[in-house]
Amino acid sequence: MCVLFFAMCSGNTDPSEIKIESVRTSSTLYSDDDRYVADNLIDRTLKAWSEGEAGSGIGEIINIFFSNEITISSFYIYNGIPKDFYENNRVKTLSVNNQKVRVEDRNGLQQVTLPQPITDSEPGLVIEAVYPGDMWDDTCITEICFENKELFATNDQRYKNISF
Repeated sequence: MCVLFFAMCSGNTDPSEIKIESVRTSSTLYSDDDRYVADNLIDRTLKAWSEGEAGSGIGEIINIFFSNEITISSFYIYNGIPKDFYENNRVKTLSVNNQKVRVEDRNGLQQVTLPQPITDSEPGLVIEAVYPGDMWDDTCITEICFENKELFATNDQRYKNISF
């Protein structure tokens, strides 16, 4: 579970009390070991979610359920799968509650700013366009979070090459 600490939310609710309760996706790539599940999007690790429909993933939906209604002006995304970044599709354009935003094609955590803040307890993200993968036609996202404070354990050697 990812906890919101600061900055990206506003309103009357104390940010320390706002938590992501769950995440749901319109599809998930099947694997025997459940390696690409939706919960990977909010688990604060380098495990990724992958959509599971035929085709590039355009139109796939991610719903994030917060404990309270919040106002979001930006969020963080780790696009693709870090170790196989160019092999799979990555998100190029997302629609967040009907606001389109562009995501950079780079391996690392990045901040995405919305054109206008949204207030919601269940924001929806829709994949609108992708950067094509060199090997697989599955779109992958490693993490979506609404804060950047110690998202990954920076003293852990497995994460030493992650750019923030």
